[in-house]
Amino acid sequence: MKIAAKVAGRAYQSSGMGECASSGEASIYEVPATLWHATYDSDEGSEPRRLNLTVWRPKAGGADMVGLSVETGGTTHQIATVKGGEMAGSGAPGVRPAGKGGTLTVQGTDDHGDAIEISVECERFDEVVAEGG
Repeated sequence: MKIAAKVAGRAYQSSGMGECASSGEASIYEVPATLWHATYDSDEGSEPRRLNLTVWRPKAGGADMVGLSVETGGTTHQIATVKGGEMAGSGAPGVRPAGKGGTLTVQGTDDHGDAIEISVECERFDEVVAEGG
């Protein structure tokens, strides 16, 4: 996984093992959707330290929605635009498929009012494993 981030005017880059997954049969707040998800947690002190990014594309159409949490410089920055959930900041997500993987992006303003741009390159997307009942 390769991550490029720009948060509040400061650029960060990191790469290493992370998890990327997708599903064409997901739903969020009872809205059928396709999802792409990437998580990263660095033990080596690289920045960004942690990342959790999910992009939701409603099957009925409409704008893509995003859930982002990224830790840089000891601060957690969040963007949440999923209808039905608690909103934070604003942003426009994107998905660029490439082979078995692709790139997830989000550009917007986080919950602190800071400009944020994130790009996560995934070599492949594994199938999401359903949890719960």
